[in-house]
Amino acid sequence: MKDQINPVHYQGIVGPYQYIECMEFILGQEGLKAHLKGQIYKYMMRLGKKDADLQEIQKVVWYSRCLEILLREGTIVGKLSELKWDYVLSVTK
Repeated sequence: MKDQINPVHYQGIVGPYQYIECMEFILGQEGLKAHLKGQIYKYMMRLGKKDADLQEIQKVVWYSRCLEILLREGTIVGKLSELKWDYVLSVTK
């Protein structure tokens, strides 16, 4: 099943880095923190208005977990393997 939360077109943007890791290089940690909060807000505000509710809330969780990693580790670069979505596939089948 296609990953609707972290699709392939966001992965391997520059070398091995995903889109969100590149954002940390571009924006710095504080900028990335603001970006992640904005993404969380965006998906919460459009819940029920665009994609399936489950997909939208999974995006909220994904960005929230990225923010958690950033706050805990000080970086998300090389840490995204912690974000596993195997359970998403089982829920949406």
